Amino acid sequence: MKNIFLCATAVALAAHFAGAQTLALEGSNTFGKELGPALAAAFEAKNPGVSVEIQTPGSGAGLDALIDGRTLIAPASRAANEDELRRAKAAGIKLRAHSIGSYGVAVIVNSANPLRSLRSREIRSIFSGGTKNWSALGGPDAPIR
Repeated sequence: MKNIFLCATAVALAAHFAGAQTLALEGSNTFGKELGPALAAAFEAKNPGVSVEIQTPGSGAGLDALIDGRTLIAPASRAANEDELRRAKAAGIKLRAHSIGSYGVAVIVNSANPLRSLRSREIRSIFSGGTKNWSALGGPDAPIR
């Protein structure tokens, strides 16, 4: 299951609400497609005069914007990676992840492929570009495409 996180700094968020009328979120397109707009509408209904703007360039772009000070909340469909954590620390930002949901992802392999199972770490390696040939996973000597 993949988790959806909201990363924010509590101090920046409190300061934002003290005087602003717009709450800007930038991050995961998974969050922004359906869940984000529904949560934003409910929040706006309970907080008249405050509008929520959601931009969905992706989790990494949202975390970059949070670290660079361009947004206060970064919805992410993954945890911050080591580089993002390092950059946040260097910027004096403590990232706080709050899981608000999860979703399942199915990976389907062609029935002609002799592999019968893949571990989560092997799937991560395929999708991150680390594994490029089925032979690395015990399959035939053929590129993964």
